[in-house]
Amino acid sequence: MNMRPSVISSVMIGALVLIAIALGLSVAGGPKAGRLEKEDKVRAEDIARLAGKYVPCLAEEAGRHLPERLFEDDVCFNSLTGIRLADPHSGAPYRYERISDTRFRLCASFHRADRVAMHLLGGLDFDADTGCLSATYYGGSD
Repeated sequence: MNMRPSVISSVMIGALVLIAIALGLSVAGGPKAGRLEKEDKVRAEDIARLAGKYVPCLAEEAGRHLPERLFEDDVCFNSLTGIRLADPHSGAPYRYERISDTRFRLCASFHRADRVAMHLLGGLDFDADTGCLSATYYGGSD
């Protein structure tokens, strides 16, 4: 069987393209990994927004005292945009824990919390092992 050089070149190029695609998918994780990363991004943005805006609003509404639990407050909920108290993908409520008069923690269940910490919550007190963001409310008294 005598193959022409152009046929051999085409086969080689095709094989290289397939190898490149396979390597790309193995590094990036494919469409499912991309979807999971987007879900984690939403969770990270949600708990950061809750920590930075919603919980302080609840505290101000309660006379500068951190709430014992998260709840839908008409004033805070209606005056802030993009507030969600539950994960839009799983339906599970975000977990809130009051640590002291000025410290609190917000948690979510992430697929890859290590990537969230590195890319989205850098500089914030985020624990990738627990999926929790700790924050301080500066209006209270401790």
